[in-house]
Amino acid sequence: MTRTRALSVAVIVSGGLLLARPAAQQAPEASVAGLKTEPGLEIKLWAAEPQLSNPSNIAVDARGRVWVLEAVNYRRRLRNEPDIRPAGDRILILDDTDRDGRADKVTVFDQSPELRSPLGIDVLGDRVIVSQSPNIIVYTKDAGDRIVSKDVLLTGFKGVDHDHGVHAVVFGPDGRYYFNAGNEGWDITGKDGTHVRMDATSYFQGAAFRVNPDGTGLQVLAQNFRNPYELALDSFGTIFQTDNDDDGNAWTRLNYLMEGGNYGFRGPLNRTWREDRGTHFHAELPGVVPNIARLGAGAPCGLIVYEGTLLPEKYRGQLLHAEAGKRIIAAYLLDADGAGYSTRAEPLVSSSDTWFRPSDVTVAPDGSVFIADWYDPGVGGHGMGDPLGARGRIYRLAPADARPAVPAVDLDSSQGLTAALRSPNQDVFYLAHWRLASQGRAALPLLRTLWQGVDPVLRARSLWLAAASGADAADMVRDALRDQDARFRVLGLRVLAMHGDVMAAARALLHDPSPQVRREILVELRDPRHMMPPYLVGDQTSAPPGALESWLELAKQYDARDRWYLEALGLAARGREDALYVKLREQRAGMTPAAFNQLLVELRPKAALPDLVTAVNDRERDVMVRMQMEFLEAVERLQSLLPT
Repeated sequence: MTRTRALSVAVIVSGGLLLARPAAQQAPEASVAGLKTEPGLEIKLWAAEPQLSNPSNIAVDARGRVWVLEAVNYRRRLRNEPDIRPAGDRILILDDTDRDGRADKVTVFDQSPELRSPLGIDVLGDRVIVSQSPNIIVYTKDAGDRIVSKDVLLTGFKGVDHDHGVHAVVFGPDGRYYFNAGNEGWDITGKDGTHVRMDATSYFQGAAFRVNPDGTGLQVLAQNFRNPYELALDSFGTIFQTDNDDDGNAWTRLNYLMEGGNYGFRGPLNRTWREDRGTHFHAELPGVVPNIARLGAGAPCGLIVYEGTLLPEKYRGQLLHAEAGKRIIAAYLLDADGAGYSTRAEPLVSSSDTWFRPSDVTVAPDGSVFIADWYDPGVGGHGMGDPLGARGRIYRLAPADARPAVPAVDLDSSQGLTAALRSPNQDVFYLAHWRLASQGRAALPLLRTLWQGVDPVLRARSLWLAAASGADAADMVRDALRDQDARFRVLGLRVLAMHGDVMAAARALLHDPSPQVRREILVELRDPRHMMPPYLVGDQTSAPPGALESWLELAKQYDARDRWYLEALGLAARGREDALYVKLREQRAGMTPAAFNQLLVELRPKAALPDLVTAVNDRERDVMVRMQMEFLEAVERLQSLLPT
């Protein structure tokens, strides 16, 4: 898992990590007594050693059972040390059979020397998807949890026995798989032959991906991260993640993933911020998408969007995050902020036990939250302070009066399908999604009923499914594009990008009052062949009909303050900079000088160089304007020196 140095229990010497003398570990019952959460909520011990050890990632299935990835042999091969457990790491199934709030049954689903500190697990029906570099592996199981087959969905991820490899798969509301990988490297080919790789001329560093369940349709969604641990999606298809820093620089961060975005871990020519003397994530450079928040020192791990109704209202639709370095479960309470987001971070769970190291967080079918605790005196340095790797805990967070429950899953009635589709649990939601998708047009009556309801989660999930029916659901998509809630207008654009003609619909929303909607149009305007960093863009390409005019209308609404919006404009312009500059120059009188000049820096069109030279030499202009033009000219000349 991603584990930066925890200064409260360690000292850093010459770039390495030496564990200081840690406080003594506590028995599970004593440790849970020191956990704190907000009034009205209660956190209880659900499982502990010897039932499990070193949980790196967990998932809760439709039966309320917790699937655990163990990482006892954590980084042993990497450090050239003998394995603690020669038989290999394990995948466990823990169950509370008597529903008293404590696990009482442990089943070993798989154990093998080939299982070596796996980083991600998701359980979707009869599929168990395990992420462990170099592979994403799909187990197929029978009703008795016996392994029927074990297949590689994707391969080519570096970081074997390393934190910076491939991380957990998440099932999206569109029916596709989402995952990310750290910056050890990746060279992946999808089942349809799509090939993507990390190198110094195309995609930089760590990245986020999307793929169909059969391994086709592989896409790089965003790039240039250090080591993002886990993606989190809401029902509208909005994607978030956290990212690690470069150890010891207090620069972990929270990101909204704008498709096609470059997030600046490395700067031009793939240089670090120390090498090019930039800021830590190169936020000063055009073409770099901003962060939602700088989170400080830490070790960001599992992340979810909580869409249940059991926790208090303030947490619904918000991010919950396992932060092993800070020893907390953090809540990131989000607000739309221009074309992006802002957040207020609060500790939802904290501990007085210095061994508390939450590695993952996930949601059970009843809406309670399960927390995996690696339980170790420190994090970082590819090692662990517990030499035997013999400890690990799982906790359940819920309102104090909420007894553990496992709602029955009924996929044969409309009422049962509705409840399952609304579930905050990945497995239950997947089962309902799969059943409704398999019904095709026959599912439309129920989906229409849900769309006409008031629950935003059900409305969003029903629209993703209905849109797959094409023309039969066109009226629902049109309704979404006219919805008073901007989230549904964004959703309408996203489902059309997947199933229909998004550009025709986008033209009616070019002057939408919400910058989030206009940002989404720009994301869909981009040419997918030009997702590489802007300083490596090749030949100019033709644009689809109306794309240049649409971009210009959106650019004229730029307020010179919203960096999210500016970077969306840059993404949409990728590969079309010169053609857009010609049109932008014609409309310059209708824009503020600040907005025009920022757009000029963002686009960096070669065609602008003569205009910049003329402006610099025009003695009739204000000297401040001439100095600004001189700066822009220097940017343009630098651009001409960079490789294409």
